[in-house]
Amino acid sequence: MIKETSNQLKARARGTLLGHYGLPIGASILTTAAIMTLEGLISLVVPKNTAGVLISYLTMLIAAIFSTLLQTGYQYLLLNMARGKKAELKDLIYPFQTMPDHVILLAVRLFLLTLACMLPFLGGLIIFALFYQLLISRIIMVLLLIVSFFLILRMTLDYSQIFLLYLDNPYLSCREIMYQSKNLMKGNRIRYFYLLVSFVGIALLGVVSLGIGFLWITPYMSMTEVEFYRDLINEHSQEF
Repeated sequence: MIKETSNQLKARARGTLLGHYGLPIGASILTTAAIMTLEGLISLVVPKNTAGVLISYLTMLIAAIFSTLLQTGYQYLLLNMARGKKAELKDLIYPFQTMPDHVILLAVRLFLLTLACMLPFLGGLIIFALFYQLLISRIIMVLLLIVSFFLILRMTLDYSQIFLLYLDNPYLSCREIMYQSKNLMKGNRIRYFYLLVSFVGIALLGVVSLGIGFLWITPYMSMTEVEFYRDLINEHSQEF
């Protein structure tokens, strides 16, 4: 089955958002504000001592979990909009109410896989530390850094759809969700990578606008990723 191009997916995203930017912009602001408020409270409450450092790591973990749940809720809101369903701000708390442990476990698995992908580079650092006076040690470290980079990139692309798959199948096991994501991305990794890279230009415009442009850019990018997911599961073909 022929998949849609990046331009077609972006056109779909613009069509869905046209005249309806208010809700995703408001949801994006609310999400960012909630995350920043939590992180700010953590920095104020955590003591500045040795014990505070340990507590800080724990609270940072809690903040990361909260952020992941909230961002998944944001995807749920956009997914509802893309499907022509009623979308509301309360969609943001959907992951908090529906199998939140699955979202957390998926995030933990991604984190552990990322660490595993970094092992070659860590090995390179050890070799460099032991034989730093040898040029070959630096070459090996750089090569292993490149290996780790490509492992992380491959892993990120393979499991890029897990949270959207969770939203459609919240009671499915984490193992099955990750398997389905990897299966869906077979033959689509380069297409997805190209889609992400194609946003570099507009992201730079957002930076130039001192971040104000991201109020519109963030929903646009996120909605396009939602449309990519819908294309992967052949949902677009069912509209005709």
